[in-house]
Amino acid sequence: MRFIPLILMLAIAVSPAGATDFQKRFDEAAKSKNDVQVEQAVAAWTAAEPQNPQAYVAAANYYFAKARRVLIQATPKPPEKGDYALRDRRSGKIVGSVGPTVSADPVAASRAADMLQEATRKFPERLDIWFGLAYMYREFRNFDKLYATLEGAIKYCAAHPTGLKWKNGGPLPKDPANFMPEYAQAHIKYFFGNNNPEDEKRGFRLAKLLAETYPNHPYPVNVIGVYYATKKDWAQAATYLERAHELAPRDAIIMFNLGRIYTDMHDNAKARAYYEKVIASDAGEAIRQRARENLAKLK
Repeated sequence: MRFIPLILMLAIAVSPAGATDFQKRFDEAAKSKNDVQVEQAVAAWTAAEPQNPQAYVAAANYYFAKARRVLIQATPKPPEKGDYALRDRRSGKIVGSVGPTVSADPVAASRAADMLQEATRKFPERLDIWFGLAYMYREFRNFDKLYATLEGAIKYCAAHPTGLKWKNGGPLPKDPANFMPEYAQAHIKYFFGNNNPEDEKRGFRLAKLLAETYPNHPYPVNVIGVYYATKKDWAQAATYLERAHELAPRDAIIMFNLGRIYTDMHDNAKARAYYEKVIASDAGEAIRQRARENLAKLK
């Protein structure tokens, strides 16, 4: 079952409008790939501009790029976009995939994380840095630290609802109660998209964290409902999806999910009602066509 797709995670780079002399010095050191020169450049930059988080972000990007290693290999996971499918010769069934996997140099990865952790301590109002750190942990498959980072950002937002900043120190695109669950949705989508039980649990944990903090936003509530549906816990699935529908009564994906779970619960009257709402909505043709097809299968 689908859950609401949203914003893809952005890169962690945060570039200033105009490069300073310190930025240029750092860039030269980074090009040399000499860690000693990079550290010297960062030390000079932070000493001269203690209120500028760019030095930490630039250094984190340098070490992140150094740590991140992309390998092409065969795995048993289902193919994703851009992967090659592996099929059993006899049955023809897909048994795995060939595609990129990310590994990390532990020393460089640790230094990259240290830089952004320090930045979140010194500039906690900069939510782009918090999200950059979370993205980094996700790339290095460290869910516990990813979770702790998002939890820290959410707690800071709850305690400081005003004065929050985004890229280049600008304002948030939306108020925190909408921005946080919507932007964090990319992480939830990532874990559910991996199609394995452990990652689904991770996506579920993130959805629970967001729903507890932002109970009036439909996205994490919808995800929780979908998770319970994958476990065939229809009562819990219906409870959460109905709540999501109350929060966003015109959202076609939530209505489609309700149609699916009521079909599985053999409550065809409710399933039919939700599919008809999807068909009558102003949603895209693809989901409306799927609703028509499912509606036609009902007895």
